[in-house]
Amino acid sequence: MKIRYLIVAISITSVFLLPLGCGLFDGGGSSGGLGPLGPVIVPYQDDSFTVEPFSKMTITINMRAGAVLEGYLTVRGGNDDIRFYIEDSYGTMLLDKNRVQGRFDFSFTASTAGFHTMFFDNSFSWITSKQVFIHYRVR
Repeated sequence: MKIRYLIVAISITSVFLLPLGCGLFDGGGSSGGLGPLGPVIVPYQDDSFTVEPFSKMTITINMRAGAVLEGYLTVRGGNDDIRFYIEDSYGTMLLDKNRVQGRFDFSFTASTAGFHTMFFDNSFSWITSKQVFIHYRVR
């Protein structure tokens, strides 16, 4: 009787812990989201912040070569626009969408490993603050 309960407990534990391990251990390769049991779902991150006139806000992410940064941002305030661009850790401009307005969907593939910074630039605005909502992930 005790042996059956032990087997059930181990089985239930395996069902809950095994999916967590898939995201943590991908075999050491650069498979980009493939764990030992197949594709791993990478969760999105949400953030929001206010960018004052004559200023910028940044989000910096460490990415491996070939990783994809994807998501969307929404801008509110003034004309609902903000300048959006991405630079690598050396200051090289990798993506420049100039002013984006309202909702803007983006996808970017890193060609080199390292830190990549998303810039939300409101330096063109003299009076109006911009509220930025961003939903993104790296896979």
